Formats: sequence, structure tokens, C-alpha cells
Amino acid sequence: MCIRDRTWTPLEKSNLPMTASKPYAGRLSTGHPYLVANCAADSMNRRYPLTIAIGAPGTLQFNRMAIIRNAIDIGPGESDPNAALAYPYAIEHDGSLYIGYSNSGGRGGNRNSAELAIVSIAELTSLEPFAP
Repeated sequence: MCIRDRTWTPLEKSNLPMTASKPYAGRLSTGHPYLVANCAADSMNRRYPLTIAIGAPGTLQFNRMAIIRNAIDIGPGESDPNAALAYPYAIEHDGSLYIGYSNSGGRGGNRNSAELAIVSIAELTSLEPFAP
């Protein structure tokens, strides 16, 4: 199928707080939609934390969310209070979602390192939905 043959729904407003950075969306093999982005209630256009939103199978809405990584993190990778965790890409393989993204380490000037988070699909799909 050629991209010009696709049709898209009209643009609608959303209450999902996202920064001006590239999000990545897809659908898991389980049918759950997901969105990897920098989402936080007080985002103030910062690029952390890196989050994943998940919806119920077959839907287009998200009803649960988890943090993939904060700017300051205990473990491998660079930690800096001004880290930009951005430009995510994800691919599912063998029961896990592999999420690659860049980390500025607070350096700025697009001098980024690459990081990879591996998240279990079973863990993602078992997250508790938001309270109504």
C-alpha cells in the first residue's frame, strides 16, 4: 500500500501532556496500543521522564502509564537532572518491547548517547488501569 492511499482521521485535541519532542506509537501483538513519549502533568517542555502509555486491546485510548526512565536513574546509563530522553523507537521481539532512545546526559548541543530499555510485554499489559 502506498502512503498516499491511506486515510487519516481528523486532528483532535487531547489532554495528554506531551513535550515538543518526537513520540513513538504502535500496537503490541496482544492488540494493546502504546505510546512512548515524554508525558508528565507538569511537562514544561522538558524531555524527561520517558514514559509509555498503554491502552486496552483493540482501542485507540490509553488507560495506564509507566515510567521507562527518569533523568536521574540508578543503574546503567547517564544520569543528569537536565537529561533529554528523546527520539524513541520501539520494536517487539520474543515477549519484550525493545525501546531505543537518545540521552543527552545534560550536555546539550545534540551530543547524545544511545540507550536501550527492554520491557516485558506481560508486565506492560498487566499494569493497573487509571482510576476513573
